[in-house]
Amino acid sequence: MKEDFFLTPVPLTKKETALRKKLEEKVFSTVRGFYIELGETLSEIQAKKLYKSTHHCFADYSREVLDMGKDYAYRYIKAAEVIANLLTIVNKNELESMRILSTNGGQKELPLPQNESQARALVGLTPEEQREVWQETIATAEDGKVTAAHVRKTVRDLGYAKMKKQVERAKRPKKANGRRKSEAFALAFKGFLDAVQTEIDSKWATTDRLTVVRHLDGIRGAISENGNHRIPNPGYAIEASNTEKLMDAGFAIYQMDEKKLVIRMLLHDDQWSVVEQFDEKKAMIEAFENILKDVKNLRG
Repeated sequence: MKEDFFLTPVPLTKKETALRKKLEEKVFSTVRGFYIELGETLSEIQAKKLYKSTHHCFADYSREVLDMGKDYAYRYIKAAEVIANLLTIVNKNELESMRILSTNGGQKELPLPQNESQARALVGLTPEEQREVWQETIATAEDGKVTAAHVRKTVRDLGYAKMKKQVERAKRPKKANGRRKSEAFALAFKGFLDAVQTEIDSKWATTDRLTVVRHLDGIRGAISENGNHRIPNPGYAIEASNTEKLMDAGFAIYQMDEKKLVIRMLLHDDQWSVVEQFDEKKAMIEAFENILKDVKNLRG
């Protein structure tokens, strides 16, 4: 009976409910003010190199003087940068909220991230993407309660939405301006992709990656020499126009940032969008390898 009692929620009185809300808001306000101020302070020390009289680098200074690991310090610096971006559309006299134009032309108030974890989930996005993700997070948060996990989910959802748009765009009927493809060519190309997928599945047991790339370079060279299109500098780097053609054909191009622990996908106009952020490098590498198992996904 005693165990069941502790498992059963006990309703609060109106007075207790009001006190709880007041104390929770105090916690959120204290944490919010702390992580923003800490990040701004660390950023100023790092940017102005105020550690140079005793240390050669910020990492050593942070560890030996502030008793704070480099990664920990940079997490708060990056979080402060996110807040600085969000504050570009904030009423500067109201740190607790930001005002943006709503769809009906009026103004809508949105709270700032309550803690470093929520702000960190936006690190790696462009300023515009940060604003878009944060607005969507607030709009879709259950009961208006934002969590870092929900911010990360919103980042993934918007990233996948953008990828879906790119795939749909690639599937649209092409104009008859050189975008024709014969059945024989389609079959040959599919055979090549199937062969590459076989090598990927076998972890390149019989044919190495470089050999595959060299064959691709040979195809590029043949097109350049016998066609009207000049394709210079064959190799691993893909020129912008050819990248667009790959994306139009349904390929997706990804890259992994080991410093920011994010995986990005290339959009059109040479813009990269974060599709997922990680807390550990190992998890990021595993996710990236799984992405590349699909022959339609390329490393950028």
